Amino acid sequence: MNTDAGEYGIIEPKRIVVFGVMHIVFGVLGLLQTVGGLVMLPFMDKILRLGAVDELEEYYQAVEEITAKMQVVSYCGLAFSGILGIVLLFAGIGLVKRKARAVKLSNIYAWLSIGMKCVAVILFFVVTKPALDSVLDPLMTDADAMIKTQLTIQRVSHTVGGVLTPPLMMLYPIIALVMLNRPMVKDYLASRGR
Repeated sequence: MNTDAGEYGIIEPKRIVVFGVMHIVFGVLGLLQTVGGLVMLPFMDKILRLGAVDELEEYYQAVEEITAKMQVVSYCGLAFSGILGIVLLFAGIGLVKRKARAVKLSNIYAWLSIGMKCVAVILFFVVTKPALDSVLDPLMTDADAMIKTQLTIQRVSHTVGGVLTPPLMMLYPIIALVMLNRPMVKDYLASRGR
């Protein structure tokens, strides 16, 4: 019997294994990011000071203050990343094993991910941007040119990252939703009865 065909002769869509492997890889990366973030976050001020230059002391203090104000949001983001990583990992393993419930897990991941990215954009405007502005605005008035440049770069990079990153990160879950919910995928997995 053809190994690509299910019990009823339905040909296996290759996207099942492709997305299974991608889910596993992204799930593991998400879990590694979570663990790395949890290990590094308490030491961010020390990491920042590793290459400290005296002329940028005001800048370092501003970054430390922003980091302190953003700590709760950072830990929430790491928790979300860990949850998504676990769901994605189990969905990927299920897809590689060609289990029908894996598509449901993948859908749960996709909708959770999209929802969390929307929450991230809202949190950016409600928490991150105001925290950033409250620290940077007073410094911008008194700072010399070098500090102003550093603070402007900080503000622009946070704003661009906060606004553009979540929509870009929605692409994979949206593609997974579209590609894994096709009738050919569901029919193949249903024919396997697992």
